[in-house]
Amino acid sequence: MRKVHIDFVKTHPNAQLPKSAHEEGDAGFDIYAVEDQTLEPGTVTIVRTGLQLASTLTYGTGASESEEDFEYYLDIRSRSGLSQKMVFPVTGTVDRNYRGEIGVVLANLGKEPYRIKQGDRVAQLVVQLIVANGPHNTVMFSEVASIKESNRGSGGFGSTGG
Repeated sequence: MRKVHIDFVKTHPNAQLPKSAHEEGDAGFDIYAVEDQTLEPGTVTIVRTGLQLASTLTYGTGASESEEDFEYYLDIRSRSGLSQKMVFPVTGTVDRNYRGEIGVVLANLGKEPYRIKQGDRVAQLVVQLIVANGPHNTVMFSEVASIKESNRGSGGFGSTGG
């Protein structure tokens, strides 16, 4: 079993390390607010977590051709309990080399103020493998004159009837 270690520095006395709700199977790890605040309807605010990445998110030694280095980033996602209250994080990316405090940008799309208390779970962190511009891949973008047709075509939002 591969173990990925992610080290944090606590920049606030109320900071808590991310935790999963279950021992196995959860993709996300809850992150917590370090201060009380009120999010008024129709507003957006940054919620402090009191956490900073302590080192680059890399797994492996790369000591031989058979052992590769894998690089990760953290993806900030919503919690279903907050979504039901119309409070959503504006999805964010914590790059592997970011060293500032991790903040969660929350938007209140509801009609009532939403009170955040110190210790509340405000979002989830999902650990994602970097495919673009990592040690094994380089992504390049090009402009072309035409598209290649697909079965889906230009069907977008609502195109499947749901």
